[in-house]
Amino acid sequence: MFANDKIHVILADDQPIFLEGLKKVFNETGYFDICGIALNGFELIELTEKHNPELIFTDLRMPYINGFEATRKIKKKNPEIRIIAISYSEKDEDILCALDAGVDGYITKSINIDEINDLIYNLWDGRKYFSNDVRFNLPKLIKRCNFNPYPAQINLEFSEIEIEIIKLICQEKTNDEIANIIHLGKRTVEGKRGRIIEKMNVSNSIGIAVYAIKHGIVKV
Repeated sequence: MFANDKIHVILADDQPIFLEGLKKVFNETGYFDICGIALNGFELIELTEKHNPELIFTDLRMPYINGFEATRKIKKKNPEIRIIAISYSEKDEDILCALDAGVDGYITKSINIDEINDLIYNLWDGRKYFSNDVRFNLPKLIKRCNFNPYPAQINLEFSEIEIEIIKLICQEKTNDEIANIIHLGKRTVEGKRGRIIEKMNVSNSIGIAVYAIKHGIVKV
């Protein structure tokens, strides 16, 4: 997942005091090389273009360009960069809007070293990472929330194997895990995932989960 001994990371938040505390916690882990600090979304985009980090931690509510829009812009140009939203907010709309923007995880600002360790292990395995409260409540949150940017596609049908893959994606399984479970090659799974994304007109795995839950393909 990460190519270097230390992970090149950019931190973005409009509260300098919080950033200093976050830097201290990150430096204690020994995992990170902090190559940039941004106080708003505009600075985050500029620093990302300059340093090409492997990982970004960003607040969502920042001036000029907020974290949602900054994430969209960065992911559109550099989809391989992992982005973690870090926020005080646990509002359903904020969490789902962040996921729709393309974040690879969502954690609260009460983060500690143990959670950072857990986060890194999950990202290393190619998984997304959510703090416990978010992870456990995400399917029900998607179902009850008004957030639904994906209208039903007319005459949309899925094969049995596509439905099985959709269900496994909703269980946060990686391509490797799905391939092992349904006894197909990883590239075949990747191709079918791509076809599912195309059919649903979504952009990522979270989009698949939102679409599947909102339109009754997966029951929660």
